[in-house]
This record gives sequence, structure tokens and C-alpha cells, in this order.
Amino acid sequence: MSDPLERFFGTGNDIDLLSLKPEFRTKLDAAIDRWQNSTRVAFLPRAIGERLYWYGRADKQAARRELEWLLGHWVGASYSDIERRRGILDLTDPFDIWLETEYPGRVVRFEVWPRRSRASRDSVRGLLGNLVALLDIRPPRPEHSTQRVSELVDDLNFAAAANNQWLTQRILDAIDERRLLDTTNLLFLRVRTLAMLQQWEELASPDLLAQLSRLRLPSGVVDAIGTAAYQVFLRNHDVGAVELLAAASTLPQELNAIMRQNHKSCEPTTLIVQGLVLRDQPSLAARLLKPRAEFHPLVRDLLENISPLTPGTEPERTSSSAQVSTDASEDLLRRLRGALEVNDHAGVLAIVESATDEIDMWMLREAVLAADALQDAESAGRAIRLIERRHGGPVDISWPRRNFESTVASLLLRSSGETPNSWDSWIEFAEADDERASGDFDPSDWAQTSPERLIAALNTIPTATVEPYLGRIYSAHQDSCNVEQRSELAHCMLVHMALSTRLRTESRDVIEWVINDALELSGRDGFKNLLQTVFDLLESHLGASSVGWAVDVFSDIAEAATGTGRQEAAAFGHRFVEMIRPLFESLSLSQFEVLSSSLKTLGSAVPDDLQIKNSQRVGSPPYESLRGKQILIYSLRERPARRAAATLRGLGGGTFVEVSTEQGGTPRLRQVARNADIIVVVTAAAKHAATTFIEDNSGSGPVVYANSVGTSSILQALSDHCERVAVPASLDVWIRTD
Repeated sequence: MSDPLERFFGTGNDIDLLSLKPEFRTKLDAAIDRWQNSTRVAFLPRAIGERLYWYGRADKQAARRELEWLLGHWVGASYSDIERRRGILDLTDPFDIWLETEYPGRVVRFEVWPRRSRASRDSVRGLLGNLVALLDIRPPRPEHSTQRVSELVDDLNFAAAANNQWLTQRILDAIDERRLLDTTNLLFLRVRTLAMLQQWEELASPDLLAQLSRLRLPSGVVDAIGTAAYQVFLRNHDVGAVELLAAASTLPQELNAIMRQNHKSCEPTTLIVQGLVLRDQPSLAARLLKPRAEFHPLVRDLLENISPLTPGTEPERTSSSAQVSTDASEDLLRRLRGALEVNDHAGVLAIVESATDEIDMWMLREAVLAADALQDAESAGRAIRLIERRHGGPVDISWPRRNFESTVASLLLRSSGETPNSWDSWIEFAEADDERASGDFDPSDWAQTSPERLIAALNTIPTATVEPYLGRIYSAHQDSCNVEQRSELAHCMLVHMALSTRLRTESRDVIEWVINDALELSGRDGFKNLLQTVFDLLESHLGASSVGWAVDVFSDIAEAATGTGRQEAAAFGHRFVEMIRPLFESLSLSQFEVLSSSLKTLGSAVPDDLQIKNSQRVGSPPYESLRGKQILIYSLRERPARRAAATLRGLGGGTFVEVSTEQGGTPRLRQVARNADIIVVVTAAAKHAATTFIEDNSGSGPVVYANSVGTSSILQALSDHCERVAVPASLDVWIRTD
């Protein structure tokens, strides 16, 4: 063992390599071998009393940030302090000081939580093993890819706070060279940085002011320029209001257009410069500044020293013209509301364009949303022109509030014709790490790309880019793939989902769909690899709200397993039960029944201690009141509904269950719907036309809606209904899956 590794397992580390059990020593030897290979990410453990730490070493300094990010999402707050401490070494600890000296800027550290929890320690060890395996098989990434714009901006803030002008300029140059921001937003970032560095002379330079005077500016930029103008032109005259007014003539003319834009700032320097810029328009100055000058005596004095306008100097609109304008505005609003009620997007855009007065912000918002819904370049261009008309200048992505940025950014791209218009063009943008690959667009009518190119691209495109489109990618290309390609595509989908930062609720049904396809297509060797990928995925996104969904995924696996795959599925089931053990209390009685049934299918059973825990709950699954009845459940996913049917048939007492898969209105479906007293529609797996047909032809009983496709979701929908309503004794029960 090399000297650094002898030091790692020496003083300051309670792990004694010679006393480890053979199975642990074997795994640790593999980790030590990785650590000695400086080109691969590696992890080693360190114990101090009852605390267990893991140290991760990146292959280069630039990759440490990415390693920290991966650990934050792969291990996360459930098992570690990585989100709290950001993987930073403790430089009061001699052990960590030595590591920073030996591997400068390359080591990440986290503690396993909860302390003394064997289950947590085992889970973290397994998660790290899976992570390094995935990192080993991915292609090399360019060094610059580990830093995105948000991370570079963080570095820029740290450099500016330390007054390191050389480093701040290097970071700004890097952002510019990589085209991570457009010209306008890069200019805004530069202004903010100069303000942090207190480079007032440069901020007040004629060239910079001329550039800014032609743009619509965020409030922070206006405040920075106001402070710079005060420091350069007014600071030496800040004796009183009279002296400041005398110095106002030295202010550059470009400040007029800049300082009129921020009507909310309470910064004293900004208020002073605004008051001086508006000194020739005292009524406007008083209206804009007086509400904000309450706590600034100098600004109040400044307003009092600006001569008020004499009465009658501002023209007044005649009563007749005012009445005409009011009538026209009311008519426009009436037409606009009418178009909004019927979702006439083209009409909304045309009505707002026809406004002759200043466009109200509410009207502009509706026009922008309408153009976004129309999804064409012409409408996008018209909306951009409306924004420019309202704000009197070019549009930047900061307008008008944070949750609107993506919509306006998409309109800007769409209006220029530079958004992806096919899966081939989307792949080109994504492979180039171009932000346009993450735009807000509808790919439903895009032309397909070849399966070979798609699969190769998915192995290189970052998960953050591909994650929002996984379901649409799969649905668009599954039919064009042969069996082998479709299996590989499904596996790519699942790997990305396992690596995703968060799992949206709507993604769960997509995952079940992909897993079911993968289960049907995988061979003997593929089935084993698939189980490991699915386990990683479930473990990455397991929580109290998703444990029921995880049980449904396991039940899919249990039903699909055949031959030798049953042994592998049984082993998966054992690991799965241990994984969800900490969340057992989150399982409903219905979900527990699905888990128990799936394990029984594989020749196994729920562990005794969990059986005892479940028996201590009050009551039984509410759907048991349906014994001897009939229900209709409509779904396009046959397998989960068939398992729900089997569970209900197990109630005995003459319970009758039928499973059907009809995609439209048929005489058979009409008859079943009319005879059933309870109908369960699985909304995530049902045709809209068939759902409407069932609702129109249902009998006297209620229609119950299951919001997910899994077996436990179907049973839970029935249980919830039974808890709300007392079920009549003569109820008929049908389960129909289409």
C-alpha cells in the first residue's frame, strides 16, 4: 500500500484493516485500488468513534464540484450531511489538512447520518458502489462541462467579495467565451461585479452609460449606476440640497434614460440621482420619489428645493376625448375577456395589438401567454414587439418577473427561428450543451431521429438536459426500434431517471411504462442488469410520498419474472423490503397487501417483524367491504389491473372481477358500465373518448378515479371510496382494464 494510503488508515482513522471481516476487507481492497488509480473517482471510509465519514477523491480539481453535486443528489440529506456542509474538509482537523495538502482541491467529505445506523451505512456503501460504476462507463467529459453558469456566477461573487479583480475578470471572460449568457445579460453581470468591486469610475464611463441607456434595466443595475454617479459626480458636493442641485449639471445626459427606470428603489444614492435627473419635471419627481423619501431627509430637502410647476403647465385632456378613450378601453377589455373565455389565443394577441393607449401589464401578460400557446415564430415575434412597445426597448430575460423568464426566453428563441424543430436538431443543441436544448417547446410533431443516433446521444447528454423530455423521447421512438434497440433505449431512460435530481409525480407513470417494456424485452442477462438499474432508481427517489409507487414497480417485476429470473427477482424483493423498512409506516393497508402478494408470487413473504407491525394497525383494508360485489375499473394498463383483480378475487364470498381493455365506446363497454354500481377509471391510462363514454353510460353508482396506473393506486381508490361511502349490500363489482 502506498504511503498516502498508509497515512489514510493510520493516525486519525479508527478503521483497522487487519481486523476487518473478510467480506468487508474485499470490498475495501477494491476501493483502495481505485484510490491508487488517480484517473478514476474513488471513495474511502474513515471512522472516528461512533462517526463514519466517507472521503471522495475526484480525478482533477475541476471535477470536484461535479462530484459534490452528484453526492448531493445520489446520497443526499437522507443519509449524510453533504447538503449542509457541501463536502468541505475540516481544516481544523490534522487528518483533513493532510488530505488537502496531498490532493489539493480534489477531496469531498461527508458524514453518514443517522449516526450508529447500520442500515444507513450499508445503504451509503451500496450507493457509492453504484455511483462509481456509472461514472466508469460514461464517456469522458470536457473539463469545462463541470461548470455551468450558475456555478461560475457563484465563483464570481466570491472573487468580487475578496476584491480579487484579476480573478473576476477571468471568470467574466470564461462566461463570455463559452457563450453562457447573451450580450445583454453579460453586460448586466459585469455592472453588478463592478459595483461589488466599487469600480465607480468605470461604471460611470460614457461608453457604458451609453450602452445601458438603450436597454430596459433590472432594478439592481439602476441602483449600481445610481451609486456610481453619486460617487463620481456628487459626493464632493453632498453638503445640502442646494449644493447638489448646483452640481446636477455635471451629470451625463445618458443618466436620464437610466435613472427613470427604477421606481421602487429606496437606496439614498439612487433617490438623489433620480431627483436631480428629474429636476426639470418637479411634478413627476414628487410623484415618483415622495413615497420613498420618507426616511431620507436629504431627499426630502431636494424635492422641496425643486420648483413646482405652475398650475396649467401640463395639458389636460378634454372631457369629450377622455370619454371617447374610456369607451374604447372598455370595449377592448370586453373583447379581450371574451377571447380569453373561449381560449382564442390568436384573438387575444390581435386584440392587445389593437390597443391605442399604453398597454396594461395584465394585457401584455395575456398576450405573451397566448403567443406561447400558439407555438409559432410569427406569434412569438408579435409578442416580443408588444413587450418592446410596452417597455420602450429590447427585451432581456429578466422581464418582468422570475417565473416568466423561461416563457419570454422561449419566445425570443422561437421568433428568431433558432429553436429545435426535430429530434436531430435537439440532439445537436444538447450535445453542444446549448441552452436552447432546454427551452419550452412542444416536440409532439417532431421528425424522429435514427435509434442508433438517439441511443449514442443519450449516453453523452447530461441528465439535467434530457430529464424533462424522457417520456416524449421514448414515446416518439419506441416503435421505430427493433427489440434490441428498444431494450437499450429503455435502459438509457432508466439510468437517466436514476441520476435525475428530482422525480416529478407525473414521471412515475412514465417510469412504470418504461420498466414494463424493459421487463418484456430483456433477456436473461439483461434482466439481472435491469433489476440493478431499477433498484438504483427506486433508492435514489424513495420517500414517504413515493413508497407506494415503488411497491407497484416491485409488483411489476414480481409478475414479469420467469425461470431463473424468479430467483433474481426474489433477491431483489429481499433488498427492496429492507430498503423500504424505514418507511414502512408510510405504507397504506392496500399497499401492504400488494407488497405481500408480490412477495408470495416469488415464494417469499413479508418479514415477521413487519407482519407484526402491520397486524397492530387498526382495522383492515377498507376495500374488503366489497366482498361478494362487482366493480368496473377502466384502464389501458392490463397488468396492474389484473393484479388488482386477483387481490379482490381473494376476498372470496362470490366477488366477481372482470378485466377488459377497450379503447373506445362499444356495446360491450356500454353494457358493463350500465350494470356496474361502482366504476374506477385509471385516469393516467385511459382514453379520453372512452372515459367520456363510460361516464355517459354509467349506472346509478359513482365513478371513482385512480390517479396512477399501479395496482396499489387502484386498490387505494376503492379503499378511499369505501371509507367515504357505506357500500350497499347488493353492490355489483366489475374490474375492466382497457
